[in-house]
Amino acid sequence: MDDGKGDQGSDEGKRQVAFLKRYTVFNAEQIDGIEAKYPAPPPIITATNPDERDAELDTLFFRVPVTVRHHGSQPYYQPSGDHVVMPPFADFYASDAYYSTLAHELCHATGHVDRLARPTLMSSKREDYAREELVAELGAAFVSGAIGIKLHDREDHAAYLASWLQALRNDKRCIFTAATQAQAAADWLLSRMGAENVAQMEEAA
Repeated sequence: MDDGKGDQGSDEGKRQVAFLKRYTVFNAEQIDGIEAKYPAPPPIITATNPDERDAELDTLFFRVPVTVRHHGSQPYYQPSGDHVVMPPFADFYASDAYYSTLAHELCHATGHVDRLARPTLMSSKREDYAREELVAELGAAFVSGAIGIKLHDREDHAAYLASWLQALRNDKRCIFTAATQAQAAADWLLSRMGAENVAQMEEAA
């Protein structure tokens, strides 16, 4: 019988019921041979450093007569080739992190036999390595303070702390010796950068 209401109200009395359905899933790493069918997408490489290079700081560091090469992911000084290796500027999270790291590695370079001939640079002893790192870190702090760079914590600081503390326990004068050598390293670098420019930057800071 047609009551004139058509299909209206035909859904009355119906209700939706939610229920849990179980699926078994695996990480791609757990499936052998999946790479052939579903190759992993190439990694997206983005620049993490939001800052621009500082032309004035670049000029100062360029005056230091030590070769600096940019490649790889780890900063270091290579005594045998007498050059510093730095990751690309964009790989650092801030410009100050780049310049303070560069100052650290250049402080190592001051220990070369043709410069300050620092014994700890070429020593294979573990404690001498710790002392050399302490010299470079203190020297970088002195240089950074002189030219207005904010000194950033390095990722390897935690690893170095234990070796620094051990060196200090074994030699109570270690910190004084390291500070003296670090000051000599900083003075060597700052003198090559140009004392007049450094003084101007200190006044402006």
